[in-house]
Amino acid sequence: MASSLKRAGAALTIALLCTIASGLSAETVQERVATAAAAHDYRALQAAVRALANEPGYRVAASAAADFAGLALRGEEAGSWCRTVLPLDEPVLYLTELSRLLERSLRFEDAARCLVRAAALAPSVERRAVAARALLRAGLEAEASRLLAPDGDTALLAESDGLAGRQVVQSARWPELRWVASGEGAAAFGATVETAYASFVSATGGRLADGLLVERLERLVRLRTRIAGLSVEGAVGITLGRLVSVEEGLPAAVEQEVVWHELAHVFLAVRAPYGGPSWLGEALAFAWSRALLQAGGIAPVTVVDGPAWTGWIAELEQSDAAVMDGPQRAARDAVAARLGGWFAARFGMEALLSVYAASSQGEPVEAAFARVSGLSPAELRAAFEAP
Repeated sequence: MASSLKRAGAALTIALLCTIASGLSAETVQERVATAAAAHDYRALQAAVRALANEPGYRVAASAAADFAGLALRGEEAGSWCRTVLPLDEPVLYLTELSRLLERSLRFEDAARCLVRAAALAPSVERRAVAARALLRAGLEAEASRLLAPDGDTALLAESDGLAGRQVVQSARWPELRWVASGEGAAAFGATVETAYASFVSATGGRLADGLLVERLERLVRLRTRIAGLSVEGAVGITLGRLVSVEEGLPAAVEQEVVWHELAHVFLAVRAPYGGPSWLGEALAFAWSRALLQAGGIAPVTVVDGPAWTGWIAELEQSDAAVMDGPQRAARDAVAARLGGWFAARFGMEALLSVYAASSQGEPVEAAFARVSGLSPAELRAAFEAP
């Protein structure tokens, strides 16, 4: 299984979508805006917008939020609205903010239209790629392919072409959740996605305000793994932001575990949005998904094993900066998974989550393990390696 967002990937998302000056009170107001948008409470949104407009540096964001509330209350689509932004002082920033709110309220197509318009006003390969991914999330594969054609981005073109003709299913219970699969076992795949999502919502006490798409599609797992800069060999699932890809053709019981594992990465990114070490993310996704599976009465079938790996946390830390082939990564992840499962069983899942959150904020991992467990680093290693 491949890691979720790397630190660099998370930083790129922040750079693209959070380009406004920040202050504590302004951030609080922006959260009110985002919460109201996700809850479809447009009256509350209008009240939050009035507060946001008073914050220095947030004029464009307030303008976008006010227009979004008006569009929502009138039931209008944003596509035509996005084409009339040229009189604004900062139209690209306005469109970016508007698209963020539209995605929060699950209006994926309108959000994509805003980003396409932004890419037209300020052309660049990066903006077209961002807009193309938004089109893919909205199910507009042909448009994504046409948008990418001028850049000759073969990986993304192949991705958009491979998605053509899919039918995306929106959950009746969780409107922010969508899944897609075809062929034998498609309905069972959807049921697994819904059950896993419900379990993580129950465990965390929160839904994903910005939506989630889970797909079963073999070839694109390979492409997305390569795009993420990870080892392709042996990957059966990958999580990139709010897009989860699971390889098709897996045995049903294994597919189920892969879905739960990848959703653990999604919810882990909510808990620690700046990311932590990829090996520790794998350890936590393994332990968390297995704990929830077992709590639901589902016995895991996969075995955590791999070639021998020598070393301890320091060597695991160094592995994130090393180029590894498939067997090497499997060996590393097997040790990480055993460490995560052991630590969660002895000290509790919340303790392991706390270690990851601390590491994402810069605390050395071994120090975080020792602090949370109350053991010295030497005692921790001895306890883990004890027969």
